[in-house]
Amino acid sequence: MIAAVIFNKTAQCHFLCDLLFFKGLGYFVLESSVLSELNACESENKRRRKKEKDFLRIGGNDRLVKLPLSCDALQRVPFFDSLILVVNYSFFAFFVFLISDAFCLLFPESKAVNTSAIWVVGALILQIHIITKISLQKIAASELLTERNTLLCASALFFLLAITFCAFSDQIVDLNFDRGYSQFVVSLDHFLLANGFGHLFSFDFHSPLMLMLSLSLLYALVASAMFFPLLQFSSLYFHSVECSVSFRFLLHFVFFAPFLIVLLFLRPISDHLIENDFLSFAQLRMLRFVSVLFWVILRIATAKVILQTFLNRPKMQMTDYGKESKENSQKKVAFFASYVCVTSLQYILPVLATLSTALLLKCFDRFANGETEHQTIQSVILNYKLQEPIWNFSLISLLSTQFFVGLIGIFGERSFG
Repeated sequence: MIAAVIFNKTAQCHFLCDLLFFKGLGYFVLESSVLSELNACESENKRRRKKEKDFLRIGGNDRLVKLPLSCDALQRVPFFDSLILVVNYSFFAFFVFLISDAFCLLFPESKAVNTSAIWVVGALILQIHIITKISLQKIAASELLTERNTLLCASALFFLLAITFCAFSDQIVDLNFDRGYSQFVVSLDHFLLANGFGHLFSFDFHSPLMLMLSLSLLYALVASAMFFPLLQFSSLYFHSVECSVSFRFLLHFVFFAPFLIVLLFLRPISDHLIENDFLSFAQLRMLRFVSVLFWVILRIATAKVILQTFLNRPKMQMTDYGKESKENSQKKVAFFASYVCVTSLQYILPVLATLSTALLLKCFDRFANGETEHQTIQSVILNYKLQEPIWNFSLISLLSTQFFVGLIGIFGERSFG
């Protein structure tokens, strides 16, 4: 309740979004539109106008003016409120998780469920909802038939890949689907027998096929919602050349990091690390979590470079705009500034969803340490041996999707860009 009250007071705060995404960035508009606006408010901000004209004009190009970007300038832009809400809520959920995890470390004998899982689940649902809403808007118009067909084909492909991966997952990665599902069925059978419902149900058949089909379908829906955002990220990453060599290396590392993290889940690698006493199983799980957290931090740290690359596109396409009327050129240039909140969401939401999945995996790990001998329906459903393969599958799938779809986008840019 205390956390809910605190969040309610800070839900609409712009500081975090401004700091992480917009502070220090600039967007382009046509000079004529800026001059008309400046003339209209000349009496109010004469000093600031002079400062902006000196600092913001693009050298060698009289038609474009660069203006500073801030949350105040984006109040009426589409999805601005969604960006503020999802960023504030996600980071607040992470803060609650840290407090709850610290409590579990200080009081390891406590049998209480880690309540931060509720906040993290809420964050994950919000993240998936917003990215799905953006993707649906991209294909809702009747003239977007090609995009709609592409997304349907991608969804079918994601489903086939997921069900194939689930079928052979125990041989490829450290998931243990069969063991987890069997343990869940046994626990559920014991619970029903203890409560007098054993004669109503029979669990002689222990195939996890329905679980795999459900997870694959869910993954296909989420991955298809992330498909176009990930392609856009790969395009912006490919064109983000206006930065230092060291920062360029950091961008390369951030792009390939999901693949490196997935390697930690491969069964040959995990077995080698554990059997040769390089790491214990608990240390390996912690290494995976820390790797995801470190990657998320780097993705957020490089967000401004990617967003500025998007905002610089009018400068790169000005030759094409010069062939059109001034009104059409003005609309096309202004589009990039008006679309920056959507671009920010498409950049950050797959990352935050991956972080939420990793946090939930760690929450259920804590719950496993707090299990009691007395069985309840909650302990049966939240059994760690069942939840671990589910959330490991989700984490591996999200990381793999971000890397391989990004790789497809890079090949597309090199071939057709």
